[in-house]
Amino acid sequence: MLLTMSLPRAHAGPGRRGDARAPPPAADAPAPLGGRVVAAAAGLVVLHVVLAWLVRQPAVTTGNDDALYLLLARALRAGTYRDLHVLGHPWHSQYPPGYPLLLALFGGTLGPGITGAVTFGILASAVTLVALFDMARRHLPPLYALTLLALLAVSPHLLAFAGSVRSETPYILLTVLSLWLLVVLPERRAAVAAGTALAVLAALTRSVGLAIVLALGLVWVWERRWVRVGWLALLGGITVGLWLLWMFKAPEQFEARSYGVMLKLGSPTERTTLGLVQGRVMRAVQAFLLDGGLGSALGLPRIPGTSLDNIVGMLGTLALALVGLVASRSWSHW
Repeated sequence: MLLTMSLPRAHAGPGRRGDARAPPPAADAPAPLGGRVVAAAAGLVVLHVVLAWLVRQPAVTTGNDDALYLLLARALRAGTYRDLHVLGHPWHSQYPPGYPLLLALFGGTLGPGITGAVTFGILASAVTLVALFDMARRHLPPLYALTLLALLAVSPHLLAFAGSVRSETPYILLTVLSLWLLVVLPERRAAVAAGTALAVLAALTRSVGLAIVLALGLVWVWERRWVRVGWLALLGGITVGLWLLWMFKAPEQFEARSYGVMLKLGSPTERTTLGLVQGRVMRAVQAFLLDGGLGSALGLPRIPGTSLDNIVGMLGTLALALVGLVASRSWSHW
């Protein structure tokens, strides 16, 4: 019964063949959205922009890395990538140049006023929401996609990232745009090339972006798309690979401001690459799952002095996510 409901009926009659039916729509060509859905989505994006502007960072602070990013952007405008605030102006080796380059291009005056840099971050966040909504509405009912957009539009973390001089916002934007191109236009060469380039650029914006490059490589190895794997390895190797090599081999590094020094000063079990990864994974599990980092990010209530509430909250959240996934798949069958 469900099968007959889900398939379009052929109209048999004079001059028509019983098996004649229109071809199914392409996967990347969803049904057009209604005017109300478009208006609601646009309103949520505008709301996100307004809220991010209201909670924006008014000036350079000393608690984060905004001052350092602005100085690196100034250095790039001067044709170099040195630590201008350090005696001797050594070459910088901690943060990849992607975000400072974006600031140098679109960040305005780069201090003491930071309006240009903050405006760039807010606009980047708005574009991210648009791309995420477009991907969601291709795979979910419009109401589900709007709900996702609403949650993202008022997310305290996204608003804080957008309204400050931080690399998280452009990193998220580049990652989402890369996924949008590869998901929506998976067989178009230009889109695949652009998506690959954006993934590499994301890794040059934040070092953690190496994960998206490795993930793409694994997916394409699984699909046996060897040409894509080769181009990704070549492009990533001569950019991200060389940066990582410089990050650990730079001659002038500083404690607590260099990942290479952090590796050398780790505990005896963390003085190898494998030991460092193992130590970081265990500390991340402790911080995010047991000490409440994940629960705090999700806004879950906490009980001081115990980790049980964090575990229960995490399992409950995963259960609700599973229910939502099953419900969305069931909805799509109808």
